[in-house]
Amino acid sequence: MCLLSQNQLHYLVISKCEVTIEGAKGLTGALQNYHNLAGLKLYDNTIDPVGKAILTPALPSLRILTELKLSGQQMNDDEAVSLAAAITCLSFLYTLDLSHNLLGPDGAAAIGTILPNLTLLGSLDVSHNCFGPAGAIKFAAQLGSISLSRLSVEDTGNKQTSQVKENLPNKDSKAIGKVDEAAGIFKL
Repeated sequence: MCLLSQNQLHYLVISKCEVTIEGAKGLTGALQNYHNLAGLKLYDNTIDPVGKAILTPALPSLRILTELKLSGQQMNDDEAVSLAAAITCLSFLYTLDLSHNLLGPDGAAAIGTILPNLTLLGSLDVSHNCFGPAGAIKFAAQLGSISLSRLSVEDTGNKQTSQVKENLPNKDSKAIGKVDEAAGIFKL
């Protein structure tokens, strides 16, 4: 028995759970029916890679989603590429949190490539990933084309903040300012 109608659920938080493949299938079915969902936070969960692959195709059906938090999911580059393809149509997305994952250069490139499509995006957190120098270059190439009010790129292991700044195209002062502002406000 469903406790909420499809129009009643506007925000869903699932944290610190083990989501099985069957659970991912059930969640996918539910997400595809909750078209009024504005916020989805799936963070610090243990989700099998097959479960992540099952969940990702449900995201485009969340057309009015404004907040998506997928931090601490151990998301790798391949999963980030699939995620990027799935969320590129979320035109109302304002907050995207992909922090504390395993995104490397290819994941950074995939996420960076879709940023210009997310025209309302105001807050982006990709801190504590594994971009490395190659990923920082790919990611930084997109920063000049977007307008964020909050950007977090901290990665204590790779000094990613300085790598992002060093690799901005044409040393774009607007984008460098964004990285500097983020570094000051968010202790990057």
